[in-house]
Amino acid sequence: MNQSVFLAIHDVLSTVVNTGQTININYDLTGDQINISGINYDIGQIKGITVTTLRLSNDNENDSDFDITTILQQVEKITFTISFGSFEEQEIVLDVKNRRKVAGKNDFFYYEVDPVNFIEYWENNTVFSSTQIFASPVLSNVNFSFDDYNPILNNSIANRPSTKRQVADRISLDIHPSNLDTILSQSATPAEIPDSNYTLTGLVNSRYEGTKTDAEKFGGVLPAFTGRTFVGEQFPNVVTNLKISSSLEQDRTYKDLFHSGEGELPSFQIISSSFNTDSSSTTGTSNSIVISSNTLNAESGSKLNSGDIIFLTSSAGEEFVRIKRIDSKNNILTVERQYLSDRNITSNLSNHDANTLIQVIKPTKIFEFGSGTTKIELAENAKILVKESRLILETDKYGNVFTSASLDSV
Repeated sequence: MNQSVFLAIHDVLSTVVNTGQTININYDLTGDQINISGINYDIGQIKGITVTTLRLSNDNENDSDFDITTILQQVEKITFTISFGSFEEQEIVLDVKNRRKVAGKNDFFYYEVDPVNFIEYWENNTVFSSTQIFASPVLSNVNFSFDDYNPILNNSIANRPSTKRQVADRISLDIHPSNLDTILSQSATPAEIPDSNYTLTGLVNSRYEGTKTDAEKFGGVLPAFTGRTFVGEQFPNVVTNLKISSSLEQDRTYKDLFHSGEGELPSFQIISSSFNTDSSSTTGTSNSIVISSNTLNAESGSKLNSGDIIFLTSSAGEEFVRIKRIDSKNNILTVERQYLSDRNITSNLSNHDANTLIQVIKPTKIFEFGSGTTKIELAENAKILVKESRLILETDKYGNVFTSASLDSV
């Protein structure tokens, strides 16, 4: 049965359905059947359950606390056993997904649960008068107000009202709340829901929206890496090499930087890989490059990785290309063409010859230390003067070194 219809029945048929000390189960037939001793029985699936806030009394003469609202507010699992006639008992264990309290003639809690199947041995509308349920955890009379473990002790007097959300008054389960007019006019009572839980991007993404990463944006960014510190001076990439070289040594502002290259100091180097473009197809102007042989997983030779900058030179021209993704099974590179063409580097979109050697810039990233000594940030779109080697290195938008010049030859 539809959830809204199931709940509406509790209001419309309150004298029959929503009597005190009652449990109602919302289930549908799945359409499947099971044959037992030559008889077909339907399979049902439980989707929700309601439990009234008043429980039955027991034989204890001091038993007077019949209201179990506090317990029902914290229930995470509901267990009960169904027995009917001579059939085998069925234990039902329901894991609660969502809960809410509904006010009415008899207040009750509605629990949306993970669907659970059972065998329906009985006729529709059968009432089970002696079924007991077991809720867990059972925490009654819990009050954290003056407890040392209260997370908001000395931090909050009242819940902060929302600036966007309003309280909807639903005395009965009508389609529209009774204060619809004030809601539409934005004058209803503000809901006690902190806006920060819903409006700050970090909280919204982590709690509701989630985040997505892909190789195109994060290719080449390792979860952990090793490197070395060096001393250098950092400039914006728009500063000319001539301007950098003309500064006096005593006027330079050197600082500690960090690089991921193999040597003691960062450098720029183009090396040959083990790969060529496929003989049966050229790169053309496509964003896919086919590799000549099944060697992307080869143990020998220079490997290619997402985020690498490769260099193609043929009779058609010279072009730098950045690898976005690698399809090792089909030997296909998905790439960004004409890479670095906006940085005064010759990188023309070209229809390269078949069997063109793929060269790769030896990966070296440069980082700068942010606030504090443990936080490092990519030195993006920068020029770096390495003090000891007197090289001017230039980085792309991902902090990769892609060219160099000697300070003494500028």
